[in-house]
This record gives sequence, structure tokens and C-alpha cells, in this order.
Amino acid sequence: ASARIFLFFGVRHVIRRLHKIAYESMDDSKRPRLYRGGRGRRLCVCGGRRRDNCHRAVFAFLVRQDVRRELVQMRRLLAGAVLLLSFVCLALPQDAEAANWVWVTSTDYATISLDSSSIRKYKGKIIFWDSWRYIDSERRDREIEETTKDYQAIGQDIDFSDLRSTTNRLYVYQAQDGTIYYRLADTIFYNSRGEEITSVNVPENVIMSGKWKIAPPGSIIEKEYQKVLSYLH
Repeated sequence: ASARIFLFFGVRHVIRRLHKIAYESMDDSKRPRLYRGGRGRRLCVCGGRRRDNCHRAVFAFLVRQDVRRELVQMRRLLAGAVLLLSFVCLALPQDAEAANWVWVTSTDYATISLDSSSIRKYKGKIIFWDSWRYIDSERRDREIEETTKDYQAIGQDIDFSDLRSTTNRLYVYQAQDGTIYYRLADTIFYNSRGEEITSVNVPENVIMSGKWKIAPPGSIIEKEYQKVLSYLH
């Protein structure tokens, strides 16, 4: 919506600029006459002229007179504005919609939520983001220890001692026999101040071709899957 508003006002500005250039290039005798008075009358951007009469005279002038230089300049300006807007739109994240976190379940070590606005189907799989917010517990300490070791194993010494939450992108599907399979695609680690510690991204080809894990009955993954289905129906 913001991009459409930006484009609307950008194009309107270019048109008004072109209109004023053409108006100022006209001889005084050919300019639309002043319109004075009349409550509620729409005035032109040139000032003091009735809009309808002024538009007809100015655009007739554009057809008759040689204002090619100004037209080329305005056309380039408009093309540049459209190109800039295109880059801005491409730079925006795909999931530009504000996250809508909904509670799934709570345990003695974390509260798990999922972003209902991120749910989508892709190649027979369901993709969504979830969030784990840890509380002080032995499970959190174990999670910190295991994550630190995993990163040390690949030569990265990262301090996870202040780990407080993670957001994760999951691929999930249910087989015909009712078994729920899942893969973890992305994980972002946050500290207690909400700052990102580090992140992990798994390429899509690795996800689709790799080995899928089974979600046991009653597991958090199964609860998330059931919650996701309620938003798809």
C-alpha cells in the first residue's frame, strides 16, 4: 500500500511539473484567463486559473509548440521514479506482513508460539515460523551447552550464555498413514535484550532432499501442526 501511495504522489508531482513548465512557456496572450471568485471552484496548479479551462489550453499548447526538451526531461524523471520504486519494492522482504504470534503451548522450560501470518503451502508442504521463549531451567542450560558445542565443532566460538529465545522456520507435512514429518529450515538466536546472536539458514534443495524427522504423537511439533491446520481450513 505504501508503495502505491508513493507511486501515485510521484506521478502526480511529475504531471504538475510538466503542466507548469508548459504554462510558463506560453505567451501571455495564449494563457488561460484568470478566474476570480466562485466558492468551491477547483483551481489549477498554476494558481488562480480554473482547472478545466487551464488544462485544455495547456495541453493544446503542448501539441502545437516545440517543448521537446522539457518533455524529454520530465519523461526521464518519471522513468527514474518508476525504476527507483521498482528497486524499493524488490528490496522489501517477502513476508512484509506484520507477524501475528499466537500461543501454541507452554512447558516448564519454554513458551512456544507460531506466526499465523507466515503460514503458506509449498510443494505439498506447510511452511511457518515459530518462536521459543526460554525460562531459566535445566533444559535451557542444556540447550545453551549443546548449541555452543555444535558451533565449536564447525570452528565458531559464539557466546550463547545469554540465549533467551529462538525463531524457527519449519517445513511440515503429514503422510497418508497420518505420520507427521518436519524439517528445520532457519533458526535465529536472540539474547535477553532481543538482539540477534547468530542465525542458521538451510538451503531449500537440502531441505527437500534431506532426511525428514518424525514428530512423535503429543509432541510440540504435532501441536503446532494442528494449530496451523486450523488457520488453513
